[in-house]
Amino acid sequence: MECPHCQEQKVVKNGKTYHQDGKAFQNYLCKGCGKQFNERIRTPISRLKIPANVVSLALNMRTEGMEIRASGRVLKKAQALEALNRQVDIPATIKDALSEQCKSEEVFMSHLEVMADLAYDDQCTGANPHYPSIADLKELMLNA
Repeated sequence: MECPHCQEQKVVKNGKTYHQDGKAFQNYLCKGCGKQFNERIRTPISRLKIPANVVSLALNMRTEGMEIRASGRVLKKAQALEALNRQVDIPATIKDALSEQCKSEEVFMSHLEVMADLAYDDQCTGANPHYPSIADLKELMLNA
């Protein structure tokens, strides 16, 4: 790896930084110039301390016309909910929730149609601001 500051090749790992979502980013130290940097350097989100998924949600909310203060309120509630889910061991994704024998891609795909149908029939689905189709739900599950 090359130092982004002095282009020296004398770079060593220097611990990790843990973000609010628990994701770790590798830190590096350049032995040539003594500067530290992480694996996200020179990216638009390199200095952010909040998770990339929160940034993505905020940008999506703004592009959909949600006011800045409203999106801030929603995101704070979402972050609190994610923290509570971690505390009580609720899986973050559908794939995390599947049992070990169901984690293969083949088994997941074989159950996708049934899961999408069940989600579509869920009584809470009608309360969504946008009523999804079964195809929308399948796509959501594939991207989750």
